[in-house]
Amino acid sequence: MNLPPSERSIPVLTEVLAPAPTDTPLSASKEFAASSVRTPFQTPWPAPPPAAPTPGSAEQWRQLAQDIEEQVLQQLLGQVNSLLKQQVAEQMALAFEQITHHLSAQIQLNLEQALQQSVRLAVEQEIEKNRMIKNKGF
Repeated sequence: MNLPPSERSIPVLTEVLAPAPTDTPLSASKEFAASSVRTPFQTPWPAPPPAAPTPGSAEQWRQLAQDIEEQVLQQLLGQVNSLLKQQVAEQMALAFEQITHHLSAQIQLNLEQALQQSVRLAVEQEIEKNRMIKNKGF
């Protein structure tokens, strides 16, 4: 059977999966190597995990529901934490940029005022000094 490349990775019902390896590493690799001889329709994927046991009592159902809730909550909390960190970082960057711009403008204004005051004071002192010199000379 000649399948297009996009369909070659799709398993079919006639495929046989390799058995799971045993506990010992050496015998496991030998058994796996022996079982890895496949027909053209076998898949290299491991066997699917066994189905979860069907709970019978109300307590087992409650425990299963609680386990599922915890798993979903953990996944959601991970995503929420990631999004929250990203949002906080973006907002802090924006606030930092605004504060930096405001502080720079304020520092520039204060420096300008200080320079004007220094120059005015220096000019006044020079004028007063020249007056004193002229008044002493006459």
